Amino acid sequence: MSDMAAEEIIRRHYDAIFAYCYRHTGDREAAQDLTQETFLRMLKCFDKYTHYDKLQNFLYVIARNACKDYFKKQKPIYLAELPLQTAKENDTDTALTVRSAVLTLPFKERDAVILKYYHDCTAQQIAEITGATLAVTKYRLRRATQKLREALKGD
Repeated sequence: MSDMAAEEIIRRHYDAIFAYCYRHTGDREAAQDLTQETFLRMLKCFDKYTHYDKLQNFLYVIARNACKDYFKKQKPIYLAELPLQTAKENDTDTALTVRSAVLTLPFKERDAVILKYYHDCTAQQIAEITGATLAVTKYRLRRATQKLREALKGD
């Protein structure tokens, strides 16, 4: 891959991958490191990549694996220590409440919610990214939505 092609891929997809990593970690520095790690991994294995029309999904798979590796190395995260999701949120209390609820979900359910509601992926795309079947993906989304409704009830 040429340097110009690599730069174009990174420029085009950096924000989405950073946002995905940030939503998983809640830490800007960690998200920047994971985003960089994602693109480094992509460059190392790009010659094996054959589905050029689904590059964003390919990057999400790499970012997902980088996030999983990150969490394997981390100590527990306490919700009281988490920063707000983004500066764009109008209602910071609601944003913090939703963010806290999402972060309590198990990784696979959290991943499905982040991809669906923050990155507008379809259930089929989520299934491809996560390596799950479509039925399992729909179940995870349904289960996560139920958990979030329950956690946010009354807020």
